[in-house]
Amino acid sequence: MVKTKSLRALRLLPPNDSMPRANDSLVGANNSLAAANDQAVRERQKIFSAGRTKMRLALRNIPKEACRIAYSR
Repeated sequence: MVKTKSLRALRLLPPNDSMPRANDSLVGANNSLAAANDQAVRERQKIFSAGRTKMRLALRNIPKEACRIAYSR
């Protein structure tokens, strides 16, 4: 015997036309989160790039004698 949903259960279900709207809002929320994540990734890359640039400048400014001493071991 196949059990069917009661009328009370059917009344609790949302009408079919609300489901696409709920889905659209979920898609919109997901897009917002993706955009925020992309922004955070760009910020981290900018910070990392700036740190790498500072390191490159610092290494460029070390005198050659200090490099020779450091790598002579």
